[in-house]
Amino acid sequence: MAATPTLAIASIKQSSLKPCVPHLMPFHIKHSGPAPVSTYFRPQECPPPSFGATAAVTSESQDTIVVSDSQEDTANASGSSLLTLNNDTPPTAITEGRHLLAAFRGRTVRGLEVALPEGYTGLILRTPSNNKPAPVRPSVPESNRRSGRRGRQAALEEDDDEEMNDDMEKEEQPQRVLTPAYSFEKLTIWHPDNAVDTSRDEYFRALSEWTTLGAVLHNYEE
Repeated sequence: MAATPTLAIASIKQSSLKPCVPHLMPFHIKHSGPAPVSTYFRPQECPPPSFGATAAVTSESQDTIVVSDSQEDTANASGSSLLTLNNDTPPTAITEGRHLLAAFRGRTVRGLEVALPEGYTGLILRTPSNNKPAPVRPSVPESNRRSGRRGRQAALEEDDDEEMNDDMEKEEQPQRVLTPAYSFEKLTIWHPDNAVDTSRDEYFRALSEWTTLGAVLHNYEE
């Protein structure tokens, strides 16, 4: 049975990352990466819905990343996003920005710009194409192990051998390294047909709840 590779993030200077604005789409597309969004996808600002409060933000001209929403396993995904805390300043509340209206292949979609909390930076992670998991050392077949009645010394030697084999297998566990490719300070969440309800949207709630929980855990007095 093949071992599940562990995930690691390669170190890189944040200042060298190109800024982008990710779009979290409400459907699966066979692409996750840069796309000419401004050419074929033309969102227009629209009035906010009756529920929730909004705060206007200034739009910036930046490259855009398309992130498809899928229920598939993301362990081997070519792109993913990550939030990092870049200083010790307690994060503020999630800021809602403009409400947007657009169409994707004739289907109406409505979006909401969401600014990350103060002190946080989002990262787009990618798996290098030549990044292959390291081979796993094959386990010793049962037929090659000692059998029969053994004395106390033989049993101890066998236990030591198994511990050494376990340590070697742990050291040679395959690893998948993710490389930061872009950074972002805000993202756009899209819903089909209806406006984004922040009280029910799982992505907005997860972003808000986890950053709030992180602030509480790290807010201690020395």
